[in-house]
Amino acid sequence: MFQNGTDATGLLGKFDRYDRGGTVHVQTNSEAAVGKRRTIIRGCSNFNELLELYLYVEVLTNTYPDFPKEIETSWTLSVNQEFQYKLPTPVDKEGNDEPVVYITTMKNQPYPPFLSYHNYSSTLTFRPDSVWYQGQTYYFSIVVKEKNSDTVLYPYYCTVKITGKVIDPMTYLNFTDLDFKLSKINRNSTG
Repeated sequence: MFQNGTDATGLLGKFDRYDRGGTVHVQTNSEAAVGKRRTIIRGCSNFNELLELYLYVEVLTNTYPDFPKEIETSWTLSVNQEFQYKLPTPVDKEGNDEPVVYITTMKNQPYPPFLSYHNYSSTLTFRPDSVWYQGQTYYFSIVVKEKNSDTVLYPYYCTVKITGKVIDPMTYLNFTDLDFKLSKINRNSTG
C-alpha cells in the first residue's frame, strides 16, 4: 500500500504469496504511477509479529526507443533488382535500456521470402530473384524495442510491392502430358 493508505496493488505491482514463499513484484505500465511514492509492505512473522518495510518507489516515464529520423516503410521493386536499405541506429531517449531492432511477420499477410536482415549493420536486403514474385505485395514489421522489456516497443508496418503482372501457374501446365500420365496411371492400377 501507499503511505497514505491507498492500495498500490495493480498500480505499482502485485504480491504473489506462492512465489518463493511470498514475492512482491514491482512493475507498471500505468502513466498514473509516474513519480516517487513512499510505500509500505506489511506482513506477519511466524510469531505473529507485525512487520513493516518502508520503501520509496520511483516510477520513471519510459517510452519505446525510436529511430532519430523517419524511416522508409514502403518499397516498389522489380524482379532481379537487389536493393539494400540501412536503418538508422535507434535511440532510447530515457537512456534506461539498450534499443534493439528485429524483423517479424504481419498476421495473415504474406511475408517477403526474398528479404534478409543483417543485424550487425542494421541493413535490410531485398533480392526478388524469381518471376513468381512479380505483381505481388508483401508485408512485414520492423520492431524497435527495449532489450529487457517485452512491452516497451513500437512496430513499423512495411510493404514491398514487386512490379509486373501476376503469373498464373496454371498457364504453365501442359494438359496433354498430364492427361497421358493420368491415363497411364489408371491403366496400371486396373490391370
